[in-house]
Amino acid sequence: MVERLTKKSVEKLKKPAAGRRSRIYDDLETGFGAVRYPSGKISFFLEYGGRGKQRRITLGPYPALTAEKAREKAIAYRGTVVEGNDPLSQRKRIQGMPSFAQWVEKYLAGVLEKKKRPEVFVWYLKGTNGGHKKNAKPETAEAMKRWARRPLDTITMTEIEAWVKFIAQTRGKIAANRHYTVLRACLEHAVEAGHLRDNPARYVKKYPENPPRQRVLSDKEFGSVLDAVGRLEDPFDRGFFLLLIETGCRKSEALTATWEDFDLEGGTWTIPSPKAGKPQTLPLAASTVALLQSLPRKGEWLFPGRKNGTHRTHVRGPWAQICEAAGLEDVTIHDVRRTYGLAVAKKSGILAASRLLRHHDIAITAKVYAPLGIEDLHKTAEEVLSDRGKVLKMRSRGIGR
Repeated sequence: MVERLTKKSVEKLKKPAAGRRSRIYDDLETGFGAVRYPSGKISFFLEYGGRGKQRRITLGPYPALTAEKAREKAIAYRGTVVEGNDPLSQRKRIQGMPSFAQWVEKYLAGVLEKKKRPEVFVWYLKGTNGGHKKNAKPETAEAMKRWARRPLDTITMTEIEAWVKFIAQTRGKIAANRHYTVLRACLEHAVEAGHLRDNPARYVKKYPENPPRQRVLSDKEFGSVLDAVGRLEDPFDRGFFLLLIETGCRKSEALTATWEDFDLEGGTWTIPSPKAGKPQTLPLAASTVALLQSLPRKGEWLFPGRKNGTHRTHVRGPWAQICEAAGLEDVTIHDVRRTYGLAVAKKSGILAASRLLRHHDIAITAKVYAPLGIEDLHKTAEEVLSDRGKVLKMRSRGIGR
């Protein structure tokens, strides 16, 4: 039956028998119609597509949707068909689109398996449940507060920019950059999974950051630190800082080292889970091997904690003693590693420093751990010119032609 779809024509549709449908088509918009079911329910629909490829999409129920509004909706859908789109496929895609919260859960499931510090990703995207800290309260991440129930593909670049700005105002620009980096990675994975055509975070700019810390110990400061370490009474305190000084290892690597990690006969230290996320072997000098052999053995840990079966978790007290004895106020434990890297770079070059510091990118070593001061560059320039001068003199005498 074909006639103008109005309130009157829709309501006069007869209730069909079980298993049947009563339909009426609009005489204005091709394919637009209404259907009545045996239950008495009435819905509007639009049929589109060529012969053999016809598809039907439901527009909405009557009377929540009037005939006039349903016709407008049908015309809009017909417009997308003319443009080459399929409204039914688009609807199914939207219905299958995960919410931000759903996608974060799926993304984090993969992160927990692959990342060395997955708790960072959980913190930035979901928040914290309070953890082990006393009186700590659960805190929901700002991203989850804003977009938890939103379909993933409705989050816009403008909204992400506003979110980054809010984090910067409440927690600082560096924190905003860290939050942004994690969110961008999360949404980039959604692009790879086919949920998003593009990553809206890709076009948001991070805040400029201060250059990385380049503090190293001068020869005088280094000597003072060595003297202070030598005066520490606890053999484990002395051993800890001498290990840092002689190997350039990270504080966390020394704190979690076990005797099983060391081959003292072969002179190597295999670090099972360094920052790079995979085991790495570090060569040990003879003096370092002797240092380790002199340490008391109390269980599996190189530097045991107060409770049996645990390792030390910090060295704040002894480091404060060292700094006070050496007269240093602006030095961190990590500056010891940076000083080691600079010494190796001066002695054997930046490549050797990068290998011993176990960086995956030599640019990190060059930029952060081996900064050459103007005096070093001046000396190098003089040596180069001196060597080139010798060559020029030899050539002027006819040697080497």
